[in-house]
Amino acid sequence: VNKMILTMSNQFAESQPFFSTTMEMKPSFFAPKEDMSLSLPLDPAKLRQLIDGGYCEQAPLGRGSETVVDLETRRCWRLMLGSDVLIGHSDFNASMTHAGLNVHSILYEVQEKLLPQSFGDKDVWAEPYTMLIYEKGGFFTPHRDTLRGKHHFGTLVISLPVQGGCEGGAFEL
Repeated sequence: VNKMILTMSNQFAESQPFFSTTMEMKPSFFAPKEDMSLSLPLDPAKLRQLIDGGYCEQAPLGRGSETVVDLETRRCWRLMLGSDVLIGHSDFNASMTHAGLNVHSILYEVQEKLLPQSFGDKDVWAEPYTMLIYEKGGFFTPHRDTLRGKHHFGTLVISLPVQGGCEGGAFEL
C-alpha cells in the first residue's frame, strides 16, 4: 500500500497555516501520448522515458502577469493533468475515490481547519492542474503560488512515492 502526504497551504494568511496527513491509496495514471500506464510507486525509468521523449516541459512560473521558464528559480519537469497524464477516470473525484481516497473528506477537513469562518457557507473543491517531476538537483525557490482563478485560495500538494525512494531534499511551507 502506498502512502501519500497531502498538504494544504492557505495563501492568504500571513502565518501560512497548513495541515498534513498520510493516506493509503493506489491511483492509476496513464500517459496517452506514450501509451504508458504508470502505477505506484512510480518507476523512475518510465518517468525518464516521458522526459526524454519530449512529453514533459520545463515547469514555468508566474512572474507578475507573465509565465516564464527560469531555471535559476525553478528546475523541474511538468506534465499537464488531463492531457499529458490521465488519472484513472476522467473525473478527478471519481479517480481518487476509486483509488481509495475520499476527496470530499479531505476538502471538508481543509475547510474546517483553514477556512472556519466560511465553514458551511461555501464549498471547497480541488482542480487537478499539473504533475511535477523533480529530478536529483531539482528545486523551486521560496515563492507564493500564482492564483489560478478568483476562487483559488490555496494549493493541495500530493507527493507520490517513487521506486527506490527519494533522498535529500526538503519541503518547506
